[in-house]
Amino acid sequence: MADVTHTVPDLPVPLVHDPGTGLPQGPYRSLLSRVERVAFLGLMVAAVLSFVVVAALDFRWHRHDTATASQAWVQALAVQVESAVVFGDSGAAQETLAAAAVYPNVLEVLVTGVGVDGVLAAHPLPSGVNSVTAHLASWPRADRLWSTELPVFGSVVSAGERVGTVHALIDLRPMWRSVVQHALILLATVMLAVMLAGWVTRHLLKKLLAPVSELAEAVQSLAGRNSFSARMPLRAHDEIGLLTQRINQMLAHIEARDALLAANHAQLLELGQRADKANQAKSEFLAHMSHEFRTPLSTIQISSYLALKSGLDDRQRSHVDRIRQAADLLQSLVNDVLDFSKIEAGKVEIDAVPFAWSDVLRQLDTIVGQQARDKGLQFTVGTEGPMPTQLLGDPVRVAQVLMNLAHNAVKFTTTGGVDVHTQVLGQTGVQQWLRVTVTDTGPGISGKQMGQLFQAFHQLGRGTGAAVGGTGLGLVISRQLVTLMGGDIGVTSEPGQGSSFWFTLPLGVLAVPSTPPAVPATEAAQPLQRLTLLLVDDNQPYRDGAADLLRHAGAQVVLAGNGEEALAALAAQGVDAVLMDVQMPVMDGLTAVRHIRSQPRWADLPVIAMTANARVEERDRCLRAGMTDFVAKPFHAPLLFRLIVSLCGAARQTHADTQSAPSDAPDAIQSPSGRGDTQHDG
Repeated sequence: MADVTHTVPDLPVPLVHDPGTGLPQGPYRSLLSRVERVAFLGLMVAAVLSFVVVAALDFRWHRHDTATASQAWVQALAVQVESAVVFGDSGAAQETLAAAAVYPNVLEVLVTGVGVDGVLAAHPLPSGVNSVTAHLASWPRADRLWSTELPVFGSVVSAGERVGTVHALIDLRPMWRSVVQHALILLATVMLAVMLAGWVTRHLLKKLLAPVSELAEAVQSLAGRNSFSARMPLRAHDEIGLLTQRINQMLAHIEARDALLAANHAQLLELGQRADKANQAKSEFLAHMSHEFRTPLSTIQISSYLALKSGLDDRQRSHVDRIRQAADLLQSLVNDVLDFSKIEAGKVEIDAVPFAWSDVLRQLDTIVGQQARDKGLQFTVGTEGPMPTQLLGDPVRVAQVLMNLAHNAVKFTTTGGVDVHTQVLGQTGVQQWLRVTVTDTGPGISGKQMGQLFQAFHQLGRGTGAAVGGTGLGLVISRQLVTLMGGDIGVTSEPGQGSSFWFTLPLGVLAVPSTPPAVPATEAAQPLQRLTLLLVDDNQPYRDGAADLLRHAGAQVVLAGNGEEALAALAAQGVDAVLMDVQMPVMDGLTAVRHIRSQPRWADLPVIAMTANARVEERDRCLRAGMTDFVAKPFHAPLLFRLIVSLCGAARQTHADTQSAPSDAPDAIQSPSGRGDTQHDG
């Protein structure tokens, strides 16, 4: 368990955002500064609001007083010109207006009679006024608050009847100057009050928040020392004091927790080491047991294969065939348990190497197709539309999923056949989506059984009533592998109507689509004819059986029991390829292949590792040591023969190219040809 340290930055520095705690990122700001900002903002809002309200009321009062005084003056003037208006005496009215014009801020005053669109008297005398109505229309409206001129009207009344009107235009600029002066005085007073209130507030806040600052510094000091044994003193009996008490309680809990963690730390480390050792021991045990199972299984399968090729009567052939089927079942069990263990441990890696889809289908037809034909079933492999000639993915895992589904279909089908159909769904970017469907004519799967599919260690009977072998891990492994490769898997089925298992995969496209070649149904009678092979293995029963199998395929076989014998055999006789076991006494296979690669004459010689340890780590170790390819025991004979022919052909072509090179070219050790990244496991 790694030690966890909490780092508190020195103040004031930017606080880094912590995704675990969700604290916001930003520069440090003290509580005092934030409270001051809030208080100052509140004071400013109150000051601005007060200033606006008082200034508005002052303006309203000034304007109201000016309007009232002007209206009273106009009304008094109307009384003075009453007789002049009644008798139409323009001169008398003019004299009255001239005497009254001393009223301050009067811009213009007119006297008109009722029903007469003309001026009886005016001061000052207007020029070019032909219509009183038009002239008065040019005056500003009385309800305009921001105007610098105010129109005032007064009626001239005689004997209870209105006989004329006095019109006056009052200048409001003196009023505005007074309002502005009052506003400036008010603003200065408010700003002074805000500054004084801010100073008093800051002084009080410093005293109020001083315990908080001390508390923060104490917590920072404790965190910096990464020690929680100290306690903070109680300074006040208020909320700050309550916070101090809670922090001290928290420090006590943290101290107790650290003590408990320290006590359990060594125990946890010991338990973790035990778990690692147990997991490693389990992996080593599985690898060892796999090796121990695969070696005799290889001998049984090879011997039964050769026995079936010999002249046996029907009864003998039936016995040997049951032996072969039992060996195949044991091999399937071992493979499933190993794969499930690797998936649980998270050690399954998905490769991305170029491969041909036709090779996967050919391998499927060679292995599962022959099983179906042996049961009297029809086995068909088809592809809808053109397929890319080269795909990018993990051919070993793709073939494993496809063979699991096809093998289950053959196992549960008694009459009819199995069809494997490949369809190109489409392309996204550089990836081609494939859908593979395996359809059988078996008994189908009921709704209850459908819910139990893809569960570990669950084996469906599909209503056949016959016992079927297996661990019940095939579908679980297939689902995990398809998920790791970015695809999906499912099934559709009805009782009595057969089943269709399907999976989709995204695979890279390396070549343009073309019509796939037909999948051959049979292999050549003697595919290894005219080839000389060196078989190296310390297990004599397996070595003898494998030699008979290779000779039956037409090859000349040279035998060796360990690495030293293999090197001596190579020095005495030329061979086309070497089949090398890995774990052997005297000299193991990896040491032997290093000696082989150190000789320029054997640089291109195909050396195939053949071991019962089928782990990916073992395959990588063999390839790094210099092996050309890797085959796990027990192997499938046709696939092994095809690999040998392919590697020998590539080695001969490389040798021919080297011989045809210019004589003055520098000598170079050729890289092992035909090195495969696929695991051939039968």
